[in-house]
Amino acid sequence: MSSPSLPTRAIRKICRIIAKPIGIIFAHLVSLILKGTPLNICFAGDLSRVGNQGVLAMWLRDAIGGENSNIKRIVFVSQIANKTFHKSMRRDCSFVFLPLRVQDAMRGVLSEGRATHLGQWLAKEPYRLDAFNNSVPRFSLPPSTMADGRKKLEKLGIKDVPWFITFHCRDSAYLQKHHPGINWSYHDYRDASIENYLLAAKQVVELGGYAFRIGKEVSHPLPVGLPKEIVDYASLFQSDEMDAYLCSNAKFHLGATTGISDLAEHFGTPVALANCTPIVSFGKSSSSLWTPMLLRRKGETEFLSLPELEKLGGFTVTGSKFADGRKLDEMGLEYVQNTEDEIRDLCSDMINQIDGVDVDQSIQELQQKFKSRYYSNFPNIDIAAKIAPSFIARHAELFELT
Repeated sequence: MSSPSLPTRAIRKICRIIAKPIGIIFAHLVSLILKGTPLNICFAGDLSRVGNQGVLAMWLRDAIGGENSNIKRIVFVSQIANKTFHKSMRRDCSFVFLPLRVQDAMRGVLSEGRATHLGQWLAKEPYRLDAFNNSVPRFSLPPSTMADGRKKLEKLGIKDVPWFITFHCRDSAYLQKHHPGINWSYHDYRDASIENYLLAAKQVVELGGYAFRIGKEVSHPLPVGLPKEIVDYASLFQSDEMDAYLCSNAKFHLGATTGISDLAEHFGTPVALANCTPIVSFGKSSSSLWTPMLLRRKGETEFLSLPELEKLGGFTVTGSKFADGRKLDEMGLEYVQNTEDEIRDLCSDMINQIDGVDVDQSIQELQQKFKSRYYSNFPNIDIAAKIAPSFIARHAELFELT
């Protein structure tokens, strides 16, 4: 790739120099114009990943729950990922697009009580489970988007669908395409095989449903020869609008700890999260279920028990040592993705939960002991997503709860 021309470099340098004074001036103007107005300002920064949009949605749910209806909310952003998700938030706030450097300068002028920095808000309390579960879903799609979604499916010969799920797993395709020039390999531990989700998708088809594979970018299409009810939407006709339509209308979403799962949860769709990493990263909604990736020492076949993981610091609130592939290498550890049987059983657990099938009392007790034993330092953990019944039964010896 050729380097920028001299005029281009000069323009960029000038922009960097003037960004700060422009931001300061703009901040003072905002303060003067809105003086005395009940106002909540948020500097959201770069929202070019759906997961970051999900964080903003959490802030909105939290802010709205603790405010009177007369307060105005202004959110400053530089970029957005999913345009349809963005539009669904506009009823609750006004958006202003500004470069990151201008936002940084403005933050230096506006007092902390007057403005919130989204990243700092999340770092102070990353699990706002009370805000999520004590508020109704704030985000919905207009009738026109719903109608367009149905029409697009009908054009592909997909109509009269009785019910469907969406499914997705993380791979590196999105970051490589949309954030090139950065070495993201330290995130590769989160990757999983989409093929391990197909047994669950086939189960959905056997029960009379459809399964839509979603994702903005994917590394490869699904294999040929699958039932026609398993639709590789991500490879065929992906769009922001259809992502939102499918996620908001699915019976549930079968995914992982990725931004698209946040999108589904914020639209009020139950989520079954496979391959959660690190183990302190789980679903926020009380209607969701999850299974973690387990850890083992490199060169060994036995998984670490949860008490061993706890001694290594795996249950700290941030779990930072276990959210970086480089640090995992230093500790000689590796994640093992969920098997196709584990993901199929997670899918069965979610179907049973939605259909009102009771979980065995002994498993419910293990689920509760798991939370109280390993997550006692997490606020409101009782209302978080539950670990899947099938997973805790399958690996009971690793949990050491009896």
